[in-house]
Amino acid sequence: MGELDAALKDLEEARAILENDAKKSSALFDHKVQLLVEYFSAGPHELSPVSDLEFGTRYPEAERITGDDAATVKRWLEGLASSGILETRFIGKLLICPKCGSSETPIHYCCPTCMSNNIEKRALFEHLGCGHIDKEENFGKRGYQVCPKCSRPLGQVGLTHKEAGTWFLCRNCQTPFPRPQGYHVCSRCKDRFTVENATLQDVFAYKLGKDAELELRSGGAFLQPIKVLMEDLGYEVTVTDILHGASGNVHIFDLLGAKQKTEGRDTVAVDVVVSDPLAEDSSIATYFLKEAYWHLFAKRYETNPDKSVLIAIPSIHEAGKKLAALYSVTLIEAGTADEAVEKLKARLSH
Repeated sequence: MGELDAALKDLEEARAILENDAKKSSALFDHKVQLLVEYFSAGPHELSPVSDLEFGTRYPEAERITGDDAATVKRWLEGLASSGILETRFIGKLLICPKCGSSETPIHYCCPTCMSNNIEKRALFEHLGCGHIDKEENFGKRGYQVCPKCSRPLGQVGLTHKEAGTWFLCRNCQTPFPRPQGYHVCSRCKDRFTVENATLQDVFAYKLGKDAELELRSGGAFLQPIKVLMEDLGYEVTVTDILHGASGNVHIFDLLGAKQKTEGRDTVAVDVVVSDPLAEDSSIATYFLKEAYWHLFAKRYETNPDKSVLIAIPSIHEAGKKLAALYSVTLIEAGTADEAVEKLKARLSH
């Protein structure tokens, strides 16, 4: 019973991972995400924040791309980062007013005794002859200064004595103190608070995550226009969906489409692969390609959709062509998304 429970637990964990990957891939082909990917592809590989008094930070380029307001865009970017589609780069921290949320919260310094900000900074000096450290005024007036400890006269700063630090004096209550107390005043609502009461907000720049970038480079960018075509042809389409095979194994297809016909339900499973003709030249690469193709076509045999389509970019190895014929897989070779869409339209329209 223990082994069975462990096996079931492993199966559930594997299923959860597959479903999470499926959700991530599905989000990649949301229209707004696609627009953001195009922005990254065009040159700026990072989405940088700008300071804003109302929102703390905002992302004007993402607002322009999506047409959403600053708050919605920030939540959207955070969601994409938590799902792994975007990666973050830490920029810094913003101190936010706990009352109104403004980031314009300049710091003020005051006397720790009476809280007045009518304070002044004064110097401490050290007599190099005897090592005595005291307030500047205790050495006497400038031009005729003597050490209050050893009574020796002082000359030029740096030769007989030097600055050894600072102290502060409150002009309001005359209290001396080593360092002032800091507090913040919100420029918008005028609330006064300390850093302990404030909200500290992380500021990030965003870029496309490595896994998402790899998926898009591996043919994912072709899926959106293909999905649109299938929907135009009447299919209900899901991205990166799961089918259960005859053996009980779980298999993932890049796109799954289904529509009701008079004779029954029609299902179409679509996979996109990218081939590298240079890598296919070696015998080792050919061996591994054959193994990959066997797996690719075997899942079609296991799940048995009504139509199975493989889109190869820009072409497929000879082993793949033979296996496509063996497993009755519709093979489309295309160098561009438009070409793939046109060829698939021709195959699905009749």
